[in-house]
Amino acid sequence: MFGHIGGDDFVALVANKDYETICQNIILEFDHKILDYFSDEDKERGYLEVPNRKGVIEEFPLVSISVGIVEVTKGRFHNILEIGEIGAQVKHLAKVTPR
Repeated sequence: MFGHIGGDDFVALVANKDYETICQNIILEFDHKILDYFSDEDKERGYLEVPNRKGVIEEFPLVSISVGIVEVTKGRFHNILEIGEIGAQVKHLAKVTPR
């Protein structure tokens, strides 16, 4: 089951012990297909050049994906709020960790 948390954040609930392979496959497919959305020039540079509201060119990194995992096993959490809190921490860590 997949859901949209908000903004650029999504969640996947996976009832499969092979969740690490699932996550690796998501990353590999994303990294392979996302390049189709950028020009050769952008890919070569490694970033986008975009004019802001004042016409000043700004640099933005190419889009990437971050994946975090919270393994939920019987008795590990007291309630759904704890899972959400840990999920938020893992999400933050995934977003600030390069690659």
